[in-house]
Amino acid sequence: QAIKDLFPFSEHRHCVRHLHNNFKGDGFTGLELKHKLWAVARAATMRQFQHAMEELKKSSVGAWGWCMDRPTKHWSKSHFKEQFKCDLLLNNHSESFNKSLLEARKKPILGCLEDIRTSAMVRWSHEYRALESSEMRFEIHGRGVGCASSVSSQHSVRLDTKSCTCRRWDVSGLPCGHAIAAIYSKGRSPDEFVDEHYRMEKYLKAYEPVINPIAGVNEWEIIHRPIAAPLYRAQPGRPKTKRNKEPGEKPLAAGSEKLPRSFYSQVKCGGCHKKSHNVRTCLRRNQENGENELPPEDGPNVLPPVHGENVFPPEDAANVQQQPEIGEVQVPENAEVPQ
Repeated sequence: QAIKDLFPFSEHRHCVRHLHNNFKGDGFTGLELKHKLWAVARAATMRQFQHAMEELKKSSVGAWGWCMDRPTKHWSKSHFKEQFKCDLLLNNHSESFNKSLLEARKKPILGCLEDIRTSAMVRWSHEYRALESSEMRFEIHGRGVGCASSVSSQHSVRLDTKSCTCRRWDVSGLPCGHAIAAIYSKGRSPDEFVDEHYRMEKYLKAYEPVINPIAGVNEWEIIHRPIAAPLYRAQPGRPKTKRNKEPGEKPLAAGSEKLPRSFYSQVKCGGCHKKSHNVRTCLRRNQENGENELPPEDGPNVLPPVHGENVFPPEDAANVQQQPEIGEVQVPENAEVPQ
């Protein structure tokens, strides 16, 4: 009620992260639906909103109906009013502010408000103290947000040359925290010390040539006639597969690896699920396919059979007489030979 009374024309919006929690609580889970819900929330035009809703409807009609039941003016950019100049979809900033006031919230109302006031002043001022050395030169003492805890910094600022010993002002052209402390001590505005490259005159000069604005591809009119592919003419010769070498780059030695060994050490075999090799070079794979078969470490050394002869293990070879070759007949000495 207080918000309605103090800000009667303010716009009420919902945090999409909490909206997604309710979305999941109603049974619409999964990463796909989450991305499509956020796509609907981020849609800034009506055409984008309609397209995102159609994509959501393809995945889940129930999720589409769930979104249709919620007024989109509270959670989709496509229905936000333009006069407020704010497109935030989350309330993370308010949650961060609440976390910084955990101790203050335990106090009575006046003590709580005093802590809020002092913490805001410290944060905005960065705890810097400007000591004027001359009209345009200052020495800045204090501890800023970028400094380590309980560590004070000291920098020299020159407003006439727009420079600071921290070099942030020199590099970016925008006054740093030390320079802003010095500028405020003079009762002037930091906008007066912004580099000329950020001025309106420089911006207009950069865009003096006319650049006709056009809408993006998503906003183009949909046509219902086929568009022929451009004609392609094959270039003579073999297509190039290697990139051009940079000047001074050493060529690879003949037979060397194209990738560093650290890459191959992370390759995982799909057969034995071990690293440093793939399926094609895996010993287990070769044994199953009968290629490069090796004897087991603790098993008998069995030789492969040879056509036309009987092969015995080595330990039994001494007890076996030599077998006859094919085509010979062995006859005992005392055997009767028929006439």
